[in-house]
Amino acid sequence: MARRIIIPPKPKTSYNTFYPPVEKSQDKQPNITHYGKTKIDDLQYDTIFGKKRRARKHKEIDPDVVITDNGKVRLNRINYDYLFKDPVHEERQEKPRSFGKVPYYGQAQILMTFKTSRKLGEISKIWPISGERAWVNSYGDKHLTLINKKGARLTTTPDFVHRIWDFVINNKGRMLLTVDHSAHIHAISSNGELSLAGNFPGYQPLGISVKPDGHTIVCIRPLVGTNGPARLVTISIDGEVLQYFDTREDKTPLFIDPYSVSCTSNGKMFVRDGATKVVCVDSKGTHMYTWTGQSFDSKEEFLPSCLTSDTHGSLIVSSRDANKVYILPVDGKGLRCLLDLSHGIEHPLGMGIDGVGHLWVSCKGRKIHILKYIHL
Repeated sequence: MARRIIIPPKPKTSYNTFYPPVEKSQDKQPNITHYGKTKIDDLQYDTIFGKKRRARKHKEIDPDVVITDNGKVRLNRINYDYLFKDPVHEERQEKPRSFGKVPYYGQAQILMTFKTSRKLGEISKIWPISGERAWVNSYGDKHLTLINKKGARLTTTPDFVHRIWDFVINNKGRMLLTVDHSAHIHAISSNGELSLAGNFPGYQPLGISVKPDGHTIVCIRPLVGTNGPARLVTISIDGEVLQYFDTREDKTPLFIDPYSVSCTSNGKMFVRDGATKVVCVDSKGTHMYTWTGQSFDSKEEFLPSCLTSDTHGSLIVSSRDANKVYILPVDGKGLRCLLDLSHGIEHPLGMGIDGVGHLWVSCKGRKIHILKYIHL
């Protein structure tokens, strides 16, 4: 018979046998972790995040204290920024620049403002086709976009190989475009058919506009390495060159760097030449005057961006850097300020006039303002 072996039970070991109790000290011990070190003398505690300075004792908030709209309250002569950053440490915002003083032109009234789609860049030109819709040229895009007054994109033109410089719609409903790295004037008919409306080998067509008689005028500049003057060209609906304008009566160049052009209802043509000049010529190409910003015995830095004209024959010029929209009288006798920062106009660029005479202006922040003004 097998012997039965009884194994005695293992004696129970108290937790405190291996981890004896820590004697409590009368002094308050700081919280110590392996991420930092503690200096008990002055109770400063360094963590991996750096020194933690002694916190300022909280002030009791008077329940009767007035909290203003900007969130600031006043406590015992101490300004306390309530729920906002300390304005002293906020980054300073660059103040928009504004140059000189030019007399105002009547009273402009903004009718509505809307934002364009986030998919659109800075709007360089606007062509309203009704009171509710407009074609826009978004700088850098290879197509044009049709938007409504809510800023939504409705449709686009076909993509071209390079970015679009400028565009216009003639009285036949035909869209004419100039494209970077292309000597052609491209055309899109009302049914969407693509064609060519002009060709200028050795030149780059830029600004484009339509004359009252239906003919098209185009700014062209010679390509690098190509000999030839900068010109303003009139072409027919079929693309036939009708006339060149490139020199004054004294045979000096009429333009140096023609960028954009607009034609008023009386047939005068205005060309933005470089960044500081607008050159006016009549329907025959005769130089009338060059506007550089000198008027009323005062100087204002004149930095034209976009040109358009209204039904009264006035030229309208945006100045993105000056935060202004001017009206340049067709007689050239005085510059007027139509819009500036006081109207909420900041960095205006693209412009267009709709069928009822309202002005559309694109501004900073993807905003488009629609406004009316009294013609003097």
